[in-house]
Amino acid sequence: MKQCLCVAMMVPFAMLVGCGGGKYDVVPVEGVLTFEGEPVPQMIVSFKPVGGRAAEATTDQEGRFKMQYSIDQYGIEPGAQEINAYWVSPSDDGSVPPTELQKKVIQYFKKNPPLAVTIDQPQKHFEIKLPE
Repeated sequence: MKQCLCVAMMVPFAMLVGCGGGKYDVVPVEGVLTFEGEPVPQMIVSFKPVGGRAAEATTDQEGRFKMQYSIDQYGIEPGAQEINAYWVSPSDDGSVPPTELQKKVIQYFKKNPPLAVTIDQPQKHFEIKLPE
């Protein structure tokens, strides 16, 4: 009887502790992507920690981004990061081509390794200035 009571008490506890939506240890990062001083819109920026999960964001018309780690959490895993940017056509059939500026960013990341940075603190004005 004691064992049954103990198990009955542990199940709700396990549900409360181990089965929640859970937040991850992330630091907020917001910034801007530019190429030769010009803001680059509609690019996907990716921060990938070594051995961790990437966070991504899409730049707005002014090249600004806010990194998103999960559906309800903004930020990146703290530590060493590899930064990439890529472009995806906004049309389902790929009929919308990248702009000349977007093409320059795509070519930059094809020819160069990812940018390497270490981020341990929140960043409100992180700048990705290309070419580096």
